[in-house]
Amino acid sequence: MAYVRKTDTLVRDIFTKLTDMSVHAQNAVRQPSRVECDTPMYHSIFKAVEDAAWALNPKLKDVTPDEWKYKAYRVDVAFERKDATIKKLDFKVDDKVPLTLPTIPREVSRYNDSIVVPEKHWDTAVTSWFENTAACDAKVAEIKEQYASVRDQLKRYLKTKTSLNVALKDMPELELYVPASYMEKINEVTAPRVKAVVEEADEVIVDREQLASLGIAHRLTVGAT
Repeated sequence: MAYVRKTDTLVRDIFTKLTDMSVHAQNAVRQPSRVECDTPMYHSIFKAVEDAAWALNPKLKDVTPDEWKYKAYRVDVAFERKDATIKKLDFKVDDKVPLTLPTIPREVSRYNDSIVVPEKHWDTAVTSWFENTAACDAKVAEIKEQYASVRDQLKRYLKTKTSLNVALKDMPELELYVPASYMEKINEVTAPRVKAVVEEADEVIVDREQLASLGIAHRLTVGAT
């Protein structure tokens, strides 16, 4: 077994892998950022946006000539629930059938039109989308918090070690966060060291169960990296 000294590069690479693991875990639970055209959800959102846009005078939608209507092909939609909770969606419209709005929206973002769609204009499909998005956002926030906790614990733990060898010996779960290149290096067959490295430091409390849980879940989905 080769001796691998703890360096700033090693610590940085461990944290880089930790960040990649966190992003992968978040992406696995996020809602898709786009709604596919010509799907039931697409048509529900399309109708909700137009209903909200014409809400001040719905009858005008049918009597206003098409050439007087504002045609939108992409809108930033803010779905607002009665409790003021908002979930946003970048809604890209089929080029063949644009949204028809009464005027250019008063609130215009840098690139897209922006429209607020209150809950009263939602059907069951939009309500379901909103609830699923809220649940996914909550899960993403939980994942971020878990990985932030692991990062803080590993940062404090690694400060007490001078080599990867001892760090792994004292806490084998650390291997789940060490890049494969370092594990290959440490597993190389080498001649025994003449003098052992002695490390003494104050004990750092680490939630090893949390480390193992997140690390194993990542390895099961993407394998060792």
